[in-house]
Amino acid sequence: MMEQKFDLERLRPSEYVCEPDPRSTMYVRIDQTNGTSRPIELADHHELISAYTLHAGVPQEIVLQFETARNVYLYAWFVYRFYPVAEHQCLACLELALRERLKEEIISLNEAGGCSFVSTNCGMPSACASPEKTVIGLLPGSCNRGAHPGPGPSPFRRTSVSARVASPQRLPSSN
Repeated sequence: MMEQKFDLERLRPSEYVCEPDPRSTMYVRIDQTNGTSRPIELADHHELISAYTLHAGVPQEIVLQFETARNVYLYAWFVYRFYPVAEHQCLACLELALRERLKEEIISLNEAGGCSFVSTNCGMPSACASPEKTVIGLLPGSCNRGAHPGPGPSPFRRTSVSARVASPQRLPSSN
């Protein structure tokens, strides 16, 4: 292991602010055509993050939260402990987007005394059993992952999250 110029867990000296966290540079990029590998660079990290975008109809409040998550993830290249912070921001942005997207359903359920979209123990199993009517269980363990992140650096994990709650025709307008 290489010698550290500064304590990775403390505020770094100003002359090392632009140095990548050595834990971020442990990964490699493999060329699928010839099988060669090279250390991952900041440009690779940026390319990965820039691939995630939102469409023009997303409300500005959600766009700002999403961009905050992307920027924190970008700067995690320099401070490895920012990866779980970025993941938390991603999940908070997802929650905000779901609340916006499902606003009418949430109001209807609350007025009818139905189950909550955020509680995992709403006490109404018949109403919560159908994926078309609930978001419960959409991100199992996400709260725990935010509090106790795993070893992987990516908040943009390649997991499939799907909900059949809202159709594309119900996207908020960008008026």
